[in-house]
Amino acid sequence: RGGERQDITVSLEYRLKDSSALFYAETSHTVLVSSGTLEISLDAKDEAVSGQRVDMTATITSRAKAVVADAILRVTYPFGFSATDVSPDAKKDGFWELGDLQPGEKYTVRIAGTLDGQTGDTRIFRFIAGTRENKDSQTIDVPLAEFEQEVAVTRPFLDMWLTYDEQPSDTYVARVGEVVPVVLHWRNNLDVALSDVVIAATLSGDGLDPYNVSADQGFYRSIDSVVLWDKTTTKGELANIPADAEGSFSIRLVPGLSENSFVTQDPTIQLELHAAGQRLAESSVPETIQSTVREEIKVGTDATLTGRALYFENPLGSVGPLPPRVEHETTYGILWEITNTTSLVRDTKVVAALPPYVRWLGTVSPSVEHVTFNNNDGTVTWHVGKLLPNTGVAGLPPRRVVFAVGLVPSTSQVGQTPPLIQNQKLVGIDNFVDQEVTETFDDLTTQLDEADFADVYGVIVR
Repeated sequence: RGGERQDITVSLEYRLKDSSALFYAETSHTVLVSSGTLEISLDAKDEAVSGQRVDMTATITSRAKAVVADAILRVTYPFGFSATDVSPDAKKDGFWELGDLQPGEKYTVRIAGTLDGQTGDTRIFRFIAGTRENKDSQTIDVPLAEFEQEVAVTRPFLDMWLTYDEQPSDTYVARVGEVVPVVLHWRNNLDVALSDVVIAATLSGDGLDPYNVSADQGFYRSIDSVVLWDKTTTKGELANIPADAEGSFSIRLVPGLSENSFVTQDPTIQLELHAAGQRLAESSVPETIQSTVREEIKVGTDATLTGRALYFENPLGSVGPLPPRVEHETTYGILWEITNTTSLVRDTKVVAALPPYVRWLGTVSPSVEHVTFNNNDGTVTWHVGKLLPNTGVAGLPPRRVVFAVGLVPSTSQVGQTPPLIQNQKLVGIDNFVDQEVTETFDDLTTQLDEADFADVYGVIVR
């Protein structure tokens, strides 16, 4: 202990060259044991269920009588551990800069993640605190405190996992208004049968529509958004589950956002599974055991593109005959509008093609919008860039642009309503789910959608 004096005895046996005599020497040295400069304490369980959340809180306390300058902490994670949430944020994976620690000052690091393994596996977390030679180094040159935590891995009694259209949660992206086919898989991991098993799935999150949930062989309790399966809803399937037996149930979700929910960005749906059942213990007495699984699916944003060709309502002004006449130019405005719901879309652009009989006039409104035309392939591109969430929803205006084109019909088009612009497409990257967003829109023809527009105005005449 700190402040105690301890005697250290050193003994040495040796022989001289060309001599068989054995010599012996011994001495003692008294040392004063000082208190550690830093101390690491850990609040964590020594057992973890494979695939489930592990929480640890490490506290680094300065026991020094002076400031410990530029203290750092390095945590070495064991194989199979994936950190999902750390606080405060690490400078680098498993590396924290603690700064200058005053005498008695404490620094707390919280780590959460999942630990995979088989029953009987042992995983070791290593915590080292100390100082370094320079501020650019991420290596502890002078260790001042060390701590190791052994965690035994066990398997849950009832293994449960979810798939979404046969995909895991980390790759599946839900869409508003589209059915999410969720399958709950389960398996008895014990070497004995389970009886009276109950499985509950609690649903929550900004992307959940509580009025659009149903379950196969289960009961959806809408008051708290819980789906329940037991021996009564499954016709006795969960009354007795033999060792190694497995099965599955399905849930049908349709993500939706209310008008008030559009202010929420990056929506998700959380699913928390709880299972409880009874097994026969070694003492032949039934005991209740439980298992828990948590998962989350992301709801992608809903970006849409609409377009109109304008004559009477063209803010840029239209000239030329209506209906269009062969070899005479009639000008139109092409209006594009885009909306977006819950997540930022980056690198957004709208592309389309002008037919050979339609020419680019170069007028764009508003002028701050970046619209270009490629003469080589007749492609019009609106370089939108960042498309913000809540664009064009909940009473907010859409992103829009108008540009002018001119139509010069040919004799071969008499009696027709030819396209003014074709292959309209919006593309971008949903920043929340990191997936491509693609939206197409039908060709716009000379048959316009305007209040004062008659059908005959769209047909080419001589």
